[in-house]
Amino acid sequence: MLRYNKIYIFILAFFVVQCIQYDKVESLNYLFYQKASYCPRNNITNWECGNICKFHPSMKDILVYYNDTHAAQGYLGFDRGQIVITFRGSTRTLTNWIYNFDVKKSPFQKCQNCSVHSGFLKTYIDIKEQLLQNLDNLIFKYPQAPIIISGHSLGAAIATIAAIDIQHFLSENSYQNTIKEVHTFGSPRVGNQAFAEYYNKLIPQTVRVVNNYDIVPHIPPNNIGYYHVGTEVWLNKQFIQQKDCQPFKEDDSCSKSVRSIVSYSIFDHVNYLGNDTGCKAPFSEIICYLESGIEQGCVDQDLEEAISKSRNNKIRLLFLTQEFLQN
Repeated sequence: MLRYNKIYIFILAFFVVQCIQYDKVESLNYLFYQKASYCPRNNITNWECGNICKFHPSMKDILVYYNDTHAAQGYLGFDRGQIVITFRGSTRTLTNWIYNFDVKKSPFQKCQNCSVHSGFLKTYIDIKEQLLQNLDNLIFKYPQAPIIISGHSLGAAIATIAAIDIQHFLSENSYQNTIKEVHTFGSPRVGNQAFAEYYNKLIPQTVRVVNNYDIVPHIPPNNIGYYHVGTEVWLNKQFIQQKDCQPFKEDDSCSKSVRSIVSYSIFDHVNYLGNDTGCKAPFSEIICYLESGIEQGCVDQDLEEAISKSRNNKIRLLFLTQEFLQN
């Protein structure tokens, strides 16, 4: 009987992965959900974060959760027929966050022999109760709505841990809602091999986007027992998918093939799909505004064209030097 169960799990996982096709426009939706998580709490609650919030004008029923101990923050909301859950990345200077990285692990009680990064776990625990209570409130209002989860950087790591808890929460309460997709950007590795294997079986519908030479997906390293989850989507410097990476593993021919530390990029970590990942005006809208003089409707212009223009415009260098490295 156990053998048949394993075959069933494999077939189910294979089917789910086959159904995951990277859609750049849909990925941009996830990106803007997580961009809003970096904004001040009042702005998120009132959905008044300028052009970032205008990207999803139908967002409603927003519930913000936060804890100052480890600067954890995120929000839930309802948009496009889905419950949206997202987590903010680090608010400290990015360079300090990377180079002061603590690699200690703590046991993760949801699965046998699993352990995760201690700092990620502590940050998640800070907001866990608020998250699940707020989710319970939204499920009461939208009892069958699919759930999507997103985060960038540290927020992506928190999203990964939270996704397991959310899946257990749904099952234990016999809710009809299901996790439609976990879609992260620039995620570090979160836990050990046992954790990654458990996660992949439980939530195979996970897309982990890596931008070009982004440094963060390379930490903490494999050689101290850390492993990635989900299926990687590796983008090149034109934000185009480089190849189909193997599901449920770290494909040696995808971002893991970048092995030289001098090649790793902080800039690539804070610039996904032609946009800054924080609470700043999107590049595509800035360029659109400068060139057309009309702000309304700029986000609807062709994404490829916007990315191309932003890459060749001097305003991009200005934003890099004055703002990016302050994250």
